[in-house]
Amino acid sequence: MSEEKRREWLKQARKPRAPTPVVPVSLDAACIKLPQDYEGYGSQKRVGCDCSWGCRFWWPLEGAASGDWGVCLNPASHRVGLLTFEHQGCLKFEPEERSSNE
Repeated sequence: MSEEKRREWLKQARKPRAPTPVVPVSLDAACIKLPQDYEGYGSQKRVGCDCSWGCRFWWPLEGAASGDWGVCLNPASHRVGLLTFEHQGCLKFEPEERSSNE
């Protein structure tokens, strides 16, 4: 890079920039709700357990949201790959496998 180009680059790099706006988004606002979700989120009557009650396909988020929010990894579920609130549920709940030592 020539000295002239380097100076121009430094001049541009040092220019003040407007801060990037931070738009707070709640998990509830980001969560897609589908008709197949349990009542309160969709139109499916609640049957059985919620996702966080030990579904083997439930992948909880880390941090403060880990108790209520996760992602469904069940390829048979309508919520596969989606951010999910624990009570949205689905009919594809499968309990975690327990070892014989438990």
